[in-house]
Amino acid sequence: MTPTARVIRRLSVGWPGAVGLAVIVAVAIVFGVVPSTSGGFLAQVANTTNTAGTAPYFTCRAAISDPALGPLVALPLTEAAGSTTASDISGTANTGTYRGPMTTTTLTAADACPRDSGTAWQPRATASYITTATSRLAPAQYTLEVWFLTLSTGGKLVGFGDSITASFPLTTDRQLFIDNTRNLVFGALDSSDVKHTITAPTVLSTGTWYHAVATFSPATGMRLYLNGSLVASDATVTTSWSYFGYWRFGYDNLTGWAAPTPSYFFHGTMRFAAAYSTVFTQAQVTAHYDAGR
Repeated sequence: MTPTARVIRRLSVGWPGAVGLAVIVAVAIVFGVVPSTSGGFLAQVANTTNTAGTAPYFTCRAAISDPALGPLVALPLTEAAGSTTASDISGTANTGTYRGPMTTTTLTAADACPRDSGTAWQPRATASYITTATSRLAPAQYTLEVWFLTLSTGGKLVGFGDSITASFPLTTDRQLFIDNTRNLVFGALDSSDVKHTITAPTVLSTGTWYHAVATFSPATGMRLYLNGSLVASDATVTTSWSYFGYWRFGYDNLTGWAAPTPSYFFHGTMRFAAAYSTVFTQAQVTAHYDAGR
């Protein structure tokens, strides 16, 4: 028996198991006894920059309700079929109302925001849309966001308008919609009531989930992001039209905006739609996109 082994045996005899084990480990370290495998004690994280970190959000619900971003309206759109109220989790009591048929779909792990429970709203281009209940002043700077899956060309995703229920509001802007070539468009009015649009170059595939973000501020102009990447911008637009109105989802008057659309009603599936009083940075867009994958 080696001197090291004799010391370990002598110290451990008659002692309670837990204390004896601690002494054995301590003596083993002092005498340089190393276990044959160290897999349970050593770990390493390595990548190209040799760094590790945590994601800001684990779910889309947490992302759209983050108070630091100044949410103005945040609708999960995860209610049960037939619901009339679209719950707002922004903290501003900007509750929405489902108008027309309200149908939903059960989600799978391949759908948007798989870690969030609930369903997804399925507006089907049949007079189905949402409006918020209280008239608010349109924000001077803002970010729009939505996860969506389209099944056709045309249709309004999210935007602002001056009427709560009218089929053709007089003023509509601050909006994301799909044109007649199935491209995503961001539209905004300037302070002279002139329409401006920027368009994502990628034709949207039907049946595929997308994450869309649009931002506006006098300092940065208009920016449009698709699936986390900046795809269009216009820094020359530095003012916005000021008026009172309502947030609208799934439908609005698109007359005079970009390419004519076959339908103003969105035909597809939607969840986690929001508007904010802050302008997202690229890092914030990426964090929200990652939360839904």
